[in-house]
Amino acid sequence: MRTCLLNFQAQFAQLVKSGRKPHTIRARRVDGRDPLPGDMLHLYTGLRSKAARLLRQEICAYTTEITILPSIGQEPQILLGGEPIAGRAVEALAQDDGFENAAAFVQFFKEVYGLPFTGLLIGWRPTPEPKATRH
Repeated sequence: MRTCLLNFQAQFAQLVKSGRKPHTIRARRVDGRDPLPGDMLHLYTGLRSKAARLLRQEICAYTTEITILPSIGQEPQILLGGEPIAGRAVEALAQDDGFENAAAFVQFFKEVYGLPFTGLLIGWRPTPEPKATRH
């Protein structure tokens, strides 16, 4: 099992910390050392700064190729593992990734990476946080 460090922008930190964000989308690494299922993921915000903070540690459950294409009209064009997804599946992906809706999701990738974007959807199954119990 390898250890992989993933840094999250401040806008996503609380979603990762709380376990509400179960995946991330990243460009493939130039060196080919992308996370693989079974790898330990150390999820940070502020990495490489004095404000660095570990949000969670999770085991990588899956990686899937994702392609985000320019929207056709109002319809986002997303491929997961080479297969198109649409409608509610796109909205769920966008919301799980920390966006209000699919339009905001596509706009973010357009502004940050340019479209088309091809990378990896890296997922984990968040470990539930312990809940206080009364005795």
